[in-house]
Amino acid sequence: MSAAKKRRGGPDQNDPLNMLRAIIKGFDIAYPDEVYRGPDTANNLRGLVPSQSETEAWRNPKNPVRPELKLLDSYPVLPDLEAFPDTGGYMLMKFTTNPVASTDTYDERLDVGLLRPLEPRPVISAAMQEARDLYAADPKKNPAPGPPPFDYEYFLPPDRKAVQGIKRKFNVNDSGKNSQELYTNTNPQTGERFFRFNRIRAYETAQVSGSAESKYGEVALALYDPDLEDGDHVVKKRKGAYYYPILQKSQIRPRRVANTSRMGAVAIKKEEEMYTDRVDYLDVIVRDPNAEEAMRRGEEKEKYDMVVDTN
Repeated sequence: MSAAKKRRGGPDQNDPLNMLRAIIKGFDIAYPDEVYRGPDTANNLRGLVPSQSETEAWRNPKNPVRPELKLLDSYPVLPDLEAFPDTGGYMLMKFTTNPVASTDTYDERLDVGLLRPLEPRPVISAAMQEARDLYAADPKKNPAPGPPPFDYEYFLPPDRKAVQGIKRKFNVNDSGKNSQELYTNTNPQTGERFFRFNRIRAYETAQVSGSAESKYGEVALALYDPDLEDGDHVVKKRKGAYYYPILQKSQIRPRRVANTSRMGAVAIKKEEEMYTDRVDYLDVIVRDPNAEEAMRRGEEKEKYDMVVDTN
């Protein structure tokens, strides 16, 4: 039989079912103890049989450019389902300038900072609506409007001593996370405990990209190995390279005011203080998700956490 006839008689490389079998083969090579060998069903499909060279390449991986390098460790790529928010992904925010004064040490308050989105300014809302109308009228001629450029207010706790308590409150594996003693402030009227966050300043969007439809175009990745963890509040999950979908990337800068070249410092400060939706501080209480929030998170997890019928 000629080589041409043999290729024609073999599986179609562009056939969707064959492509799926090829993908499953990759998982079979990585997890040989979990290979499905039964008949094809709606819930289970057999992968293509890996070649000896493919199996050997997985057992003894080599760098294609520098084959003398030795593999020290490997991590399976996994979705961190317990960390997926109800939106299905995260927003990545980058400051164009340092939001706090520069010092010789890292300001740990930046780890727990809060961004509060503001109501869109009328001029921005009008520009976004015009872009949407133009795109709807002629998508070939006019670009898609993209995500709206929000304004924000940025808040930080006034004291670095609050950072540890805030982080413990958000650590679901911390047995003492519900302790009221972690809070830094008390309401004198009600006795309710909370964290105080002070307003730093307002920010506006300089650049923005991304959408829910393209959230896997870029992901954040965190390597985790339980054998390397220590301390009292170790996260209990399997070793892996956990990924987090990025819904949107924004670059934000200090919010500008009109005609700043003609305004003195006092006038600029006065205009910023006149924002109708300005908030000077936030009193924050940490709680578990309510029923509606838990349901939305569960719906996002179900998109990845497939349940296979074994009957």
